[in-house]
Amino acid sequence: MTGCERPGQDGKPDADRILEALWSVDPAVVRSATMIAAGLAAAASPGRFSPLQARLAEPAAAPGSADLHRASGLLERTLDYLTTRWAEGHGPAGTPSGRGPES
Repeated sequence: MTGCERPGQDGKPDADRILEALWSVDPAVVRSATMIAAGLAAAASPGRFSPLQARLAEPAAAPGSADLHRASGLLERTLDYLTTRWAEGHGPAGTPSGRGPES
């Protein structure tokens, strides 16, 4: 899983900030992301991540199974549903239905 905060939210309280996240349980995607992260970390601290990089250089595990892909899809749809339901009850002000305290 990786995430970042969307730009332009400097004055917003933490609870009102919007984040974007990406996640995967697919072994090839996770391995690729880990290799990239390890490379970036190694550039900042040479030698410290050599064992990890050596392990990542070994042959990759088998690709994800059909069951793994179905479970991943189900979890993704569930998170999309929950995100949509949450957004319906919260407006731009971060209050229920977007109403201010005077409502």
